[in-house]
Amino acid sequence: MLTGLHWDTLYKINESSTSFPRRGCAVHTQYEYLFKTPIDSFFALVPYIFWEIFCDEINRYARDYLQRKQRRQISGDNLKSVTINELLTYFGILVFSMLYPQTGRRVHTAWKNQQINSWTSHMGIGWFCQINSVLHLNNNNDGEGVGNDSLHKIRSLLQIIKKMLG
Repeated sequence: MLTGLHWDTLYKINESSTSFPRRGCAVHTQYEYLFKTPIDSFFALVPYIFWEIFCDEINRYARDYLQRKQRRQISGDNLKSVTINELLTYFGILVFSMLYPQTGRRVHTAWKNQQINSWTSHMGIGWFCQINSVLHLNNNNDGEGVGNDSLHKIRSLLQIIKKMLG
């Protein structure tokens, strides 16, 4: 699936040339149709099925947590199911906050000044904190996996990566 993506770490950029890619990563011409937009390229590296599984595990964990604690709220808000779009928005906010760090401040303080941090308008602080508190990749109720697998917490991610990379 990723055979069209070529990573060349020794690639030298010739500033005057327009026929070569500007970065060390290039898509072979016969596979360019697969990477028309940045989101297509992103899903080639982290496939959509990963986000579906991740979203299902987050929602399952949140329901289990509320049942176990006999509560109706997580992080001060009533539980609602996380969608894939919201999960991608959450990670987009995390990536953006890493690209433009505010030294000495936590991510959630960015919502105090939305004029400087316009990216916070895509998700409210309450929903961001709620997703943050229930991030989960696996089923904790899988007793066999917990006892026998040291990578149980990230096993679903590893299985997807193995299928993608072969």
